[in-house]
Amino acid sequence: MKQSWYHKNQGNGQGLIIDEDTGRNVAVAYDSKDAALLASAPDLLAACQHVLGILESPAPNKPGGVSRTKLREAIAKATRS
Repeated sequence: MKQSWYHKNQGNGQGLIIDEDTGRNVAVAYDSKDAALLASAPDLLAACQHVLGILESPAPNKPGGVSRTKLREAIAKATRS
């Protein structure tokens, strides 16, 4: 099951990191600027695992369009504020 987290600003400079599927609080970002990065952790991990799988495959030089897309999406989510 793919895990997805999002952040919700609390208005006091902090942000909650919430699991989209369960609604549970996963973490607290004490600086709201860090909330997007924390919320993107599952996406960043999935992108890294995907790219590692490609790099460890028998043909590591094969272009990975899907890999680039996953990395761009994870980076965009991590840098959103």
